[in-house]
Amino acid sequence: MAREGLLIHESEDRPEPPAPAPETPKKKWENFWYYHKWHMLIVLLAAGLLAFVLHDLMRPEADYEIGLITTATYPQEAVELLEQSIGEYGEDLNGDGRVLVQIDSFTLDPEDSVSEMQVANQVKLDADLSSGGCLLFLTDEKSFLHQQEQNRLFAKTDGSTPAKGENDPEQMRIPLSGLKALSKLSYPMQDGQDLMDRLGLSLRIYQGSAAEGTKDAEWEASRRLFEKLAG
Repeated sequence: MAREGLLIHESEDRPEPPAPAPETPKKKWENFWYYHKWHMLIVLLAAGLLAFVLHDLMRPEADYEIGLITTATYPQEAVELLEQSIGEYGEDLNGDGRVLVQIDSFTLDPEDSVSEMQVANQVKLDADLSSGGCLLFLTDEKSFLHQQEQNRLFAKTDGSTPAKGENDPEQMRIPLSGLKALSKLSYPMQDGQDLMDRLGLSLRIYQGSAAEGTKDAEWEASRRLFEKLAG
């Protein structure tokens, strides 16, 4: 009995273990991201595709759809300047009484293939290439070389199909400064650089592409516009 009493008193005198410290919001977010990051990425991709489809359905039908593939995002004001300037040389292809140019932006850095924004933009570009949406492309030089190497995306400036492995920018891309119609376009940044100086225009390869046989008239119209802009 004395031993039992001693054990009881020892149990009563033993201090309670300290309560665990409450998790900080940062720690909670880290735990959530660790266990659910792939679910979140899938949701973000699905939301991005849905937004792209809804936006495509709601906007007015464009006469020309042009892709803008760059390593850095271009301001909306610069995109609108390009749309308006290019539209001055286009044709009213759908007969609605106006010429509307639509530029679809794809910001893709070849050295970044894992961030959510990069993945979403790559999915969007792949969808466009599969459907044959954009038939003209504006690119910076790094994006041009990457897309030509990965997707064999661009035709020669005369519209002909380059040989496999051919990726000479001088044969398939005209800088905006070399396009008579767009050579005076300017969009200076705070650091003194002009965003328009980075861009060149290319015609999408047609033979063997997703557009072949289904968008003959649109491709020919894009080729005519390309020639007008080149002067």
